Amino acid sequence: MLDNAIVGITKVRDRTIVWANRAFERILGYGSGELNGAPARTLYPDQESYEALGDAAYPIIRQGGHFRGEAQFMRKDGRVVWADASSTVLDHDRDETLWAFLDVTDRKRAEVQHRQLEAQLRQAQKMEAVGRMTGGVAHDFNNILSVILANAELAAAALGADAAEATRD
Repeated sequence: MLDNAIVGITKVRDRTIVWANRAFERILGYGSGELNGAPARTLYPDQESYEALGDAAYPIIRQGGHFRGEAQFMRKDGRVVWADASSTVLDHDRDETLWAFLDVTDRKRAEVQHRQLEAQLRQAQKMEAVGRMTGGVAHDFNNILSVILANAELAAAALGADAAEATRD
């Protein structure tokens, strides 16, 4: 039954994989039995990720609790996948745990895309606001220029009449 589950399941002892079901192997791109005996570190993109999950999970698990969190894991082909990982202790004395993994890579990609689209929308809204403000400033400037030009025409007309009288005298 566990081997046919759609959720990846693995049994780990001292952070070494003892058994993994087909779904777990498929999620991480490994063949049947390939992960048995492999250090769990193999599944992480870097040492920091490996330590971070261990630091978050094992204190909870060792106290009899259940850990659940999302983390990145490294497939055999080098691609990174996101998984919702949960774990519980099987045998305290043997430091044996059972882990369940659900691939959430597509959801994570959608979240990133959603954040990017939101940022683009905010930028477009800012540009629209700047455009409206610029249009308003241009309109106000045009109104001021109209007044200046009208006064200049009146002044020119007045000067024109005075200039014509001055040349007659």
